[in-house]
Amino acid sequence: TLAALQDRLSELGAAMMVELLAAGPDGLPVPVPQAGDPTYAEKLAPEELRLRWGQPAVELARVVRLGRAFAHFRGRRVRVLAASAEPGSGGGVAGGEPPGTLLGAGGVATGEGVLVLDRVQPEGRAAMGAGEWLRGLRPEPGEMLD
Repeated sequence: TLAALQDRLSELGAAMMVELLAAGPDGLPVPVPQAGDPTYAEKLAPEELRLRWGQPAVELARVVRLGRAFAHFRGRRVRVLAASAEPGSGGGVAGGEPPGTLLGAGGVATGEGVLVLDRVQPEGRAAMGAGEWLRGLRPEPGEMLD
């Protein structure tokens, strides 16, 4: 996930900094001027983190790994904290369910394959396993995430 990568890079950077500073001023690298023009990446807008169920499951799993991914269920926001993709072939999933349909065991139909929800955080609640969340909701057959 993005958070795990940030943590790991912070640890590595801090260790490298300690090593460089321990050698004193003579151990510091010689600055190299930047070549080329700087680039700028726009911040992700919150709406870009909304899960669009018409996309393939593998793409949705990538959005989840960025952190702060969300969908809506029964008019309330649900953050998806962890999920995995079960890719399918062609459009839709077996059985012809429309994208966004809740399937058994925490799966959600997507444009291609199934996104299996592992961990979610419903609006105003603590994070929990997707199975626990679904048992509490008792979704009707064919209910959909928006």
